[in-house]
Amino acid sequence: MAGRRVTLAPASGRDAAPSLSLGLLLAMQAAMQPRRRFLVGPKGRSWSFHEADAAASHVGWSLRQLGVAAGEPVLLMTPNSDRAAIALAGAMRAGCKPVMAPADLPFADGFALAASLRPVAIIGETSETGGATMAAAARLAAASPSVRRLLGFGDHLPNGATDLGERIERARVAIDMPRLEEATETASIRFASAGAEPAEWPMAEMLAACVSLATSAGLRSGDRIVSPLPPDDPCGLVCGLFLGLFVGAELALLDAPDGAAIMAALDGAGGRHLVWPRRRADLIAPLLAGAPLLRSLIRRGRDIDDDQRASQLAERTVDVIARDNGRIDVRVSPGHLPGEDPTPH
Repeated sequence: MAGRRVTLAPASGRDAAPSLSLGLLLAMQAAMQPRRRFLVGPKGRSWSFHEADAAASHVGWSLRQLGVAAGEPVLLMTPNSDRAAIALAGAMRAGCKPVMAPADLPFADGFALAASLRPVAIIGETSETGGATMAAAARLAAASPSVRRLLGFGDHLPNGATDLGERIERARVAIDMPRLEEATETASIRFASAGAEPAEWPMAEMLAACVSLATSAGLRSGDRIVSPLPPDDPCGLVCGLFLGLFVGAELALLDAPDGAAIMAALDGAGGRHLVWPRRRADLIAPLLAGAPLLRSLIRRGRDIDDDQRASQLAERTVDVIARDNGRIDVRVSPGHLPGEDPTPH
């Protein structure tokens, strides 16, 4: 059976997704299944839907208390992790316009980005996973006239920086966190990379893609999505975050494409789905040799070629192809068990 392709045109206005937003999806899942595990960080730290929702609400409330207004850009320079996901959700809950940048973004690129987008706040991290990224964030904040606030996670913050990490820890045990109006939800997320103009994902388009992806990949509530995250690939974090929230699935984040770690994350999960960046496609087959059959292998990239080895690892392969003209192509191909003839009849 030949594969099929679904093309999603860029959504326009609220008509494409009249009532859905990232903040609303998180709040809905927290209300329906508060104790179910939603997010597992690279170091094994887990968050339930309730904990993630409470922490995001508190981060958003903290940004507002610090004078960051709805509609203002906030630059996130945190490594791909559970804390980065919470920071993103909190910035969107506050109605800010988040800009996701790699934690190791060169200073010259970061300075050009700040001069262009004029963020009013920068969020960084100093921790076991964050390393020296907070120092880079502090240097960029000092050199950027538009930046009024420097926030971060960790114990060793520059003078004048506000620690969101402590606020998140408190939020995990808080009972009645203040909730912000969903009407302030941001309309898009920007992604920055070294030597390139920031790419922008409209919220309605991302949610429309989630509908297609969830259906194509066979995602169900309670399934597990495993997403290895290279440090310079924030798009993968956001892709997994939206998919997990949309269907109520668990998202397991890994900070390196290590075969043993991936197999351990996939082991024992009822429904297994792997989100994989196209530029590391050559690692899929050797890393997953002997792993249980995936329900879906979700590959992301601009130019995705057919790979028969990948089709043997999953019941179905879902290729997500972002085009320069704003379209998102979702190509679905049925998988083939080892030894089966993959040639369409």
